[in-house]
Order: sequence, then structure tokens, then C-alpha cells
Amino acid sequence: FREVDLPIIKLLFEEEKPLLLAVRDFIVSQEWGKRYELIFSSDHLLELTRRGADTSPPLFSARAVLDAPELLAGLHREEVAAGAEIVTACTFRTHGRRDWTLRAVELARASGARWVAGSLAPLADCWRPDLVPSDVDLVRRHREQARRLAEAGVDAILVETIGTGRELVAAVAAASQTGLPVVACVTTDGRGGLLSGEPLA
Repeated sequence: FREVDLPIIKLLFEEEKPLLLAVRDFIVSQEWGKRYELIFSSDHLLELTRRGADTSPPLFSARAVLDAPELLAGLHREEVAAGAEIVTACTFRTHGRRDWTLRAVELARASGARWVAGSLAPLADCWRPDLVPSDVDLVRRHREQARRLAEAGVDAILVETIGTGRELVAAVAAASQTGLPVVACVTTDGRGGLLSGEPLA
């Protein structure tokens, strides 16, 4: 294994693929004031693809919520058995799909995980910063999805694979407005900046 330390997260890689993600000093709403190093669940896209699920774009892993719920539920249970304290609901790409979002959180909750995080993903292709929508759309749609995740009962919101500064700001602001704990992860260019070329600092 290769371990990479970042200010907020620790990633453990096996053959360059994320295996576990631990968030340091993450304060959970049920136990304010206590700090933890938490283990998040695995990458759904990689695992579902490996198990034969259709994870093709534009829905990617979210397709399993309706097409392969038992497979997804089984993966969540395995994640908990392997030590995941936070299972991420398969809500990557469920913007505008209320029933999918609610069902994804329900499947994650049924795993018996201590906490469930809701994924708040990029609105467009996470590898194409040039396709990011207007600021007005970013604010409106991320706010709608963040509220939906809160409505579904998640314990935290995971803003993930964001590749531009303006979408990161919009998504984190929307998630923060729910009052839930927020963890933000970005897609980088491999040279210390965001995928868009913007500096991280």
C-alpha cells in the first residue's frame, strides 16, 4: 500500500486505486466536540463495475440504485464488515431524481453503518471543467440536491470530484446551508492544482 497524507484526508492506494479514505478531525453532529479519524466506504464506480453492474455514463454508479439494488446493498454491507464507519450513499449523479436519492440513502442506511454520507457530485462531466454550468445553475441545482440529501436523512454531505473553483464554492455553500457536516474532495491536475488549472491555495 502507498499512503498519501493531505491536510484534510488520508488516502490509501493499492495499485493506484483508492481503497480507504479517512477524514481527520471530522466532527459529527451526534457527538459534538469529539474528534475522530473516520473510515469512509469504497469507490462505488470501481466496485460495481468489477461486479458486473452497468456503470456507463451519464449515470455511472447511480444506475445501480434502480437496476441493481441488491448488488449495491450487498456492497454497502461488505464495506461495513470491512470497517467502514461512514457509508456513502450512491447519490453521485442523482441530481433532479428525488426518488433515486431517497432510495440510495435508504440502501446505505440498511447496511448498519454508524453514519451515512450523501454524495454531492459535479453537475457535468467531472473530467471536463469546460462543461461546468453557469453560476446560477450551480447554485440552484446544488442547493436543491443538498436539501434533498438532508431530507433523506444523511448524517453528512460529501462534496466530491469537483474540478473547478466556482463549482466547489457553490457545492460547499449549498451543503453547508443544510447544517450538516461537510467534507469536500476535489479532482486535481496532478500538479497541485484543480483539474481546471486553478490553484488549490
